Amino acid sequence: MRRLALPLLAVLVDAAGSNPGASIVQHGAPGGIIPCKVCHGMQLQGNAAMGAPPLAGLPEGTTIAALAAIAAGQQGKNFAMRDVARALTPVQRKAVAAYLAGLKRGPAS
Repeated sequence: MRRLALPLLAVLVDAAGSNPGASIVQHGAPGGIIPCKVCHGMQLQGNAAMGAPPLAGLPEGTTIAALAAIAAGQQGKNFAMRDVARALTPVQRKAVAAYLAGLKRGPAS
């Protein structure tokens, strides 16, 4: 089993352009994880019409804490977001948070 882990990691890193979080944000992931850009906008600057806040440029800790609170039902009222937050593993949450933190903040769309 150990032999399978390294090739799988290589595929994940390669597909995401060296950051698995980028792949999740852009393409989603198995288990009901839809791409973040579907609701939060192509540039992740938010979508006021949907009530989706901007994500680009948020500090990692802010994103990780928000995902944990959403998954626990302590923040937000969007059931789709709750399901996504619950489906993300801690490693995926960290990868997404790191990717989002590296993006430029801008005005909400």
